[in-house]
Amino acid sequence: EILVGSASGRVYAYDGVTHETDWVSPVLQKDILGIAVDDLDNDEDNDVVITTGAIDEAKYEGEGGDGYLYIFENDQNSLSQTFTSGDIDAALGVTIAELDGTDFPEIAVATGYLEVIDPTAGTSALHGHVRIFGYGSSGYTNEWNSDNLDTIVGGIDSGDLGGSNDYLVIGTGGDSRDDNEVAGEVIIYRRSGGE
Repeated sequence: EILVGSASGRVYAYDGVTHETDWVSPVLQKDILGIAVDDLDNDEDNDVVITTGAIDEAKYEGEGGDGYLYIFENDQNSLSQTFTSGDIDAALGVTIAELDGTDFPEIAVATGYLEVIDPTAGTSALHGHVRIFGYGSSGYTNEWNSDNLDTIVGGIDSGDLGGSNDYLVIGTGGDSRDDNEVAGEVIIYRRSGGE
């Protein structure tokens, strides 16, 4: 399958051989910014995780800068929407990895936005978080959030950097507001402790 997100708020799945359309998501809130595929519930069928937001949308007086996480579970080749988060900020990227040693992988999301504080004075603030969602007896829940990194988290991936697949690697956007020249960073997170 080939999955393609669109600015219309839909994701399209195309057959990798025939190129026929196999599935179209319902219209989701905001633009599609991240898509990840993995078996989330250990039923040997790949599920689809989608994140949304608007890349260039600032937040002002509580409006804008929002984004969402959607999960579509695959049950015998039929995708059904099983989870929609509340506003988690513009969700710019997503990865799926087993991070805590349980039977179900976690979903890690990179978020961020610019908040306009006073448009007349030209003051603003950057916000960015890493958010981790997991599956348990009550369904999907937000299990962990990083502190505000004061920069937009624009990229996220996971992998095996030291013998286990419990590392998250993020990329931040830095800060070029008001002639700042703060470079972006690569930050590595690793789970420590219990589940």
